[in-house]
Amino acid sequence: MVDTSPSPASILPEDAQVPDFKRSESLDALFAWLDAPQPENPADQLLFLQTHLATLHVGDAQPVERVIALQNLFTRATEVVRLLLPGIVVTSLPVPKKTRRLVRSMQDVLRSLADDLMDLLPVNDTGWIDNPQPAHELGLWQAMYAISLHLRLSMLIAAPPIPGIWQQLHQAYEVAFLSKISRNTPRNAPNSLQDLYFATVLTGCVQPSSFNSIEVNFIASYFDAFSNQIHVTTIDDSNNAPSTFWVNPQCDSAAFACNRKLPPPHSNAYYFSCLPLANLIQEHLKLLESGYPPKKVGLPEFAATLQGLGVLRRLVGYIGHPAKRRFPRRRQKSRRATLCVHFDSIWRLFQEDDETLYESSLWMVINESPDGLALMHLSGKTGSITVGDLAAIRFESENTWQVCIVRWAASESQENIEIGLQILADQATPTNIALQDENKRQVLLSALLLPCLPNAHPNEMLIAPSGSLQKYTGDLVLVIEKGNVEIREVRKTSMDEQNSLIEIFSIESQEAPPAPTVTPAKAPTDTPVAAPTVTPVKAQADAPPPQHEAAQAQA
Repeated sequence: MVDTSPSPASILPEDAQVPDFKRSESLDALFAWLDAPQPENPADQLLFLQTHLATLHVGDAQPVERVIALQNLFTRATEVVRLLLPGIVVTSLPVPKKTRRLVRSMQDVLRSLADDLMDLLPVNDTGWIDNPQPAHELGLWQAMYAISLHLRLSMLIAAPPIPGIWQQLHQAYEVAFLSKISRNTPRNAPNSLQDLYFATVLTGCVQPSSFNSIEVNFIASYFDAFSNQIHVTTIDDSNNAPSTFWVNPQCDSAAFACNRKLPPPHSNAYYFSCLPLANLIQEHLKLLESGYPPKKVGLPEFAATLQGLGVLRRLVGYIGHPAKRRFPRRRQKSRRATLCVHFDSIWRLFQEDDETLYESSLWMVINESPDGLALMHLSGKTGSITVGDLAAIRFESENTWQVCIVRWAASESQENIEIGLQILADQATPTNIALQDENKRQVLLSALLLPCLPNAHPNEMLIAPSGSLQKYTGDLVLVIEKGNVEIREVRKTSMDEQNSLIEIFSIESQEAPPAPTVTPAKAPTDTPVAAPTVTPVKAQADAPPPQHEAAQAQA
């Protein structure tokens, strides 16, 4: 994320003459508070910032007074938010009430800042559009930066943005675009208005509710650094570039992928292509997977972790090849379902088939399709629901459990939690994988074996804790102990999913080669010939074929 803010007084022209004036008592109190030593806890400043912004908004300060005061408040507020952001780590839902209140207080300050900064700009003056000033560029940048932080805070706690905030960001950028200053970088600003805008829009395009707060911060930082790869155009080129998105300045949402939804006719939508950025992410992935140090390509150490690599792979799909919805969603609020989450609980659930061994909760189905569904929490302890975790769901009228993965999670309030599930299989077999640890000792790793689904994945799938199987490139021995003991030897064919919790591989069985068939010689039609009989020979898995069979195969 952006760690620096522009100079507090740089919205004024460098040669501006600030007249002498007598400040009001409210302004005296504001500047006295700004000059006073800051408290150790940055959160203690939020209430004072809200109070001084409200006083400045309704006061009768002179224009120059208001500009100077607002610039000082902007510097202080963005510094407070920057210090508090690392402490907002939400890896599971529900979000603690203390964290939610802190985020709401920061957002109130940032929204007031954005409104007051936009009020300073003569956006309704057509003369300013034709001849913008450097002070106007910075004022727009600061307003967009405050809105960007506001939206990022909502993403960190998986909460929907307040109504109108996306539209405010679009309209601020539209002013810069029409003024032909969107590519300008204001004095002391770390990036241009266009780069700041698209860094925020892209973060909203990649479904931030499908990432936890650590991953959202990484994504935002990545787009802050590389959003200059975006190609902006007013022409729809979605037929030639599937990574084309569009934005309607009058729409209160982030951008849409053209292959998923088209803009309304006669709208003022503009388009942008993410293909150069997607190619850059793929290059970074290749370097990181080969062991290249992330710092040498301008990335944090997190990018080289299993979690970071998983995020980059998903970003390529989100912006490089946005997927269309395979099946339509059917809305309903009549079905109820029981939910169980976490890999360990689900493994015991399928192994013991005893409901007392797991903690479950009751949910209502909001909408569903053949490959997924959305749920809203009704009752029961949810535990810690994390995006990317494994889940098992059973509808009230059924006895079987379906295995799913939590694709997204949102929480508008402490009591309201909604999640989206992707169905992986309608059953699972608990198994153990025989492995060797660092001391060459035999250990068993718990895993789940999923059957193939014709419409989803043609091969069997194996789910294990994240990072446990990545270093094993050879064959895997599965020990299935439900009922009779069964030993299977399988091979990984591809890795379909990897995050901080689980990894999913497609597998195929390692079976002995089929016995060769013998084609009898063609006999005359009038001479009956008895078909030869072949006695099957049972061979060991690692033994070579019998000599007579090998000779027949060579023949």
